[in-house]
Amino acid sequence: MFRARNAREYRGPYFEAAALDGLLEKDAARIEALLGESIAANAQFAAAHVLLGKRKLQAGHATAAIPHLETALRLRPGYSPAALHLAQAYQKAGRTADAQRTFALVREIKAKEQTPPPSLLYHRGAR
Repeated sequence: MFRARNAREYRGPYFEAAALDGLLEKDAARIEALLGESIAANAQFAAAHVLLGKRKLQAGHATAAIPHLETALRLRPGYSPAALHLAQAYQKAGRTADAQRTFALVREIKAKEQTPPPSLLYHRGAR
């Protein structure tokens, strides 16, 4: 049975693009089209911006990757993959000061990821 794609559905195209990105033989045009479709359906979906930025960075287009990665980091400020890819894009684009600042942010985010929230710590005998 054929089912028309919902124009507001943004997760499906993203998951398809992520699956295609995991293959050894990548169809770059198809992946970018799916990510564009996902972002068009929901511009607030940070994961699609990260994957598109990462793809552009891997293709050697650091300057084109930066806006997507900046958007992703703005949408999800504590998301370490977005910060790491953004720092790498800044570095490749020759924006050294931005790269250093963003790498410092990556270290800060990673340190927070390693530290459990205080409410989850068990204190024996504490009331």
